[in-house]
Amino acid sequence: MFRLLLETKATDVVCLTSVFGMGTGVSTLLWPSSKIWVIMGIKSFLLLIWLLLAMKKRIFLVIAAIALALLILITAGVELGLWKIIDLTVNSWITAVQSNFFILIAKAISFPFNTVSMILIVIVLTVVLWVKFSKKWAIFFAGALASQAIIFEVIKELVHKARPINRLIVGEGLSFPSGHSTTAVVFFGLLILFTISYVKKESTRLYIIIASIAFTILVGFSRIYLNVHWLSDVLGGFTLGLFLLMAYILIFKKVEKN
Repeated sequence: MFRLLLETKATDVVCLTSVFGMGTGVSTLLWPSSKIWVIMGIKSFLLLIWLLLAMKKRIFLVIAAIALALLILITAGVELGLWKIIDLTVNSWITAVQSNFFILIAKAISFPFNTVSMILIVIVLTVVLWVKFSKKWAIFFAGALASQAIIFEVIKELVHKARPINRLIVGEGLSFPSGHSTTAVVFFGLLILFTISYVKKESTRLYIIIASIAFTILVGFSRIYLNVHWLSDVLGGFTLGLFLLMAYILIFKKVEKN
């Protein structure tokens, strides 16, 4: 069943982004006028419906389309100021329920996904994958984590959204999308894929998958709890991470077949 789900061509990702581009170029795709944002949002869901009807077996492409459509809509909302009231309300509510104990827990959850920590983790796991499992997996893992970091930093610079002023920890750089949330989705998504590929015991697979999903959510929530990100930042990070994860899987399977 899993092999059947992987029978999607990597070139479909290129086709997908081309459709969203509408012939306007990458810069226009990411930051067009307000009217174009609305048009892209409508086209996103029209494309999504078409994909659901025409590509029943291409689940990864469908998920990528959903994630990209949601990312475009969330980014449009940020650009148009539609998230402002929601972000401020959530930030205010979180501040009202914060406690020293849970702040420490949130810091502990967030820490492994800081830049320096993640670089060290990626280096160690890449070496382990290279020596113990597969050189292709090692390159795939390192390449995915490195490229997603570059991508979300580029988007941060383009959106140029400021972080909350009441943040409880030092937050370097800009706010949207949340780099921790994006990295968590890609990292734990790859862990789930690795688990499905190499772990034979079904109960162990299930535990790892559930733990990975739970920790991904906790990482995103910790960024909101520490007031270092807005809700829209985390949602944007989740959708960007999911889109990139699906794209990486499609590319990896295409390379693996060749």
